[in-house]
Amino acid sequence: ESVAAVRLTDIGPKRFAAWVADVAGQPIQRRGEMTTRTITHVRKIVAEFLRLIEWCVAEEIIGPEKLVALRAVRRLPVAAARPPEFRTPVDEAKYQTICQHLPPAFAAIVTVLRHSAARPSEVLRMTPAEIDMHSEQGVWLLFPNKHKNMRFGRPKCVVLGPRCQDAIRPWLAGVSNGDRIFTPASVARVSSPSSIPTRKYRKATLVAEDIRRAVKIACRAAGIEHWVPYQLRHNSLTEFRQAGGLDAAQQQGGHSSSAVTERYAAADRSKAIAAAKLVG
Repeated sequence: ESVAAVRLTDIGPKRFAAWVADVAGQPIQRRGEMTTRTITHVRKIVAEFLRLIEWCVAEEIIGPEKLVALRAVRRLPVAAARPPEFRTPVDEAKYQTICQHLPPAFAAIVTVLRHSAARPSEVLRMTPAEIDMHSEQGVWLLFPNKHKNMRFGRPKCVVLGPRCQDAIRPWLAGVSNGDRIFTPASVARVSSPSSIPTRKYRKATLVAEDIRRAVKIACRAAGIEHWVPYQLRHNSLTEFRQAGGLDAAQQQGGHSSSAVTERYAAADRSKAIAAAKLVG
C-alpha cells in the first residue's frame, strides 16, 4: 500500500521499511531504458520524507515518538536499487573539442567551470559585484551570494586564476555591478562560424540546464561521447589537489569535510609510485 494513501499516524517502522523497499525496486524509465533508482536517489527520497515528518512534529501535527520510531529503521532495504553512479573527470581532449563547438559565451562559462571547480549555478549567477578583482596575489576572488551551503551559514570563496579571468574579462563590458555577467543576451551577442546554432531564450537568465543542453548538442555535433558540465568540477578539484594538496581542493570546492573533497578530487597516484620505489 502506498504511503501517500496511509495516515501518518498509521505508518510504523515495518510499513516504512516496506515502502522504502518498494521505492528501491520500482521500475523507472531512464534514457529510454527501464531501470531502477540508484541507492543514492532512494536515500534522498527517504531523507525528504523524514524531513516532512520533522516538520509535522515541529507543527505539533504528530508526536515526536513517530519520528523516533521511523529513525529506528537503521538498515534501509535498498538492495533492489542500482549502485550509485560516480561522475568522473572529462577527458581533456574532449573538453577542448567541445569548447571549439560552443558559442563563445558558453565556451567562456565552460572554461570557468573547468578551471575554478565552481558549480554551474554559481557561475551563471555571477555578477561583477561578487568578484574582488583587486587581490594582491594576482587572483580574483568570487564570493557567491547564493551557493549550496549558504543555508548552513557558511561563506564561500572561489579563487579565479588567470585562465578564469581571461574567460570572464571580455564579458564584463557594459555589465552593471549587480547584473549577471552571462545571460541569453550575451550568448546571442557574439557567435562563431564553428559553433553550434544558438536557440532563442524566452527568459532573461541562463540556468544549468541550458549549459548541459548546449554541451550535449556540441558533443553530438563533434561525434564524441556525451559528458555533463558538472564533471568539470572533478577535473578542477583533482588539479587543485595535485598542485596544492587536499586542503587547497577542499577550500576551492567549498566543502566542510575533506571526505567530501576526496570523492571529487582523485588522489595523485604518482606520489604513491614515487614512495613505493623508495620503501615498497
